[in-house]
Amino acid sequence: MPRAVRPLPVDVLLLHAQRADDDGNVEIAGARGFDMLAAFAARRVLVTVEERVPRGHLGAPRAFVLPRTFITGLCVAPFGAYPSSCLPHYPVDFRALRAISGAGRDEALPVAALRPTASRRSVLTRRAAVPAERIS
Repeated sequence: MPRAVRPLPVDVLLLHAQRADDDGNVEIAGARGFDMLAAFAARRVLVTVEERVPRGHLGAPRAFVLPRTFITGLCVAPFGAYPSSCLPHYPVDFRALRAISGAGRDEALPVAALRPTASRRSVLTRRAAVPAERIS
């Protein structure tokens, strides 16, 4: 007979999203994976976002708005998901991920892999703006 697995409590969820409005509601666009399940299960939800917008400006196509009642803390942090992606703002930086994965167990992680330079931000922002039709 199958046994049930005990739930694993989620104390704090750290989440990065595209936008939040002045009221503290958060818009999550694109693939969400387990973001929503975790947000509703967590005791505390700390969110960073790429940008803050005025009230009434959330609701992009195929996006979900997480109401402020589920959010414990919110901060604007451009490139907060780096080196992972936050489309449409920037794609994954595979160069930085390679540098992180190549660091030895006892080595410090390379700073450039954790905080992109202004020129790297510019490159990634331009890459995110390329229309899908132009990518082969």
